[in-house]
This record gives sequence, C-alpha cells and structure tokens, in this order.
Amino acid sequence: MRRVKVNLVLSVTMGKAQLILEL
Repeated sequence: MRRVKVNLVLSVTMGKAQLILEL
C-alpha cells in the first residue's frame, strides 16, 4: 500500500514539474 502512495506522490510531483517547465 505504501508503494501505491509513493507512486501517487511521484506522479503528482512529475505533473507539477511539467507545469513549471511549460511556464
């Protein structure tokens, strides 16, 4: 279950990084 939470956090962080890069 912890791996799922880590994957969610990573996916959210990657999404934020993509938004920042687009700006």
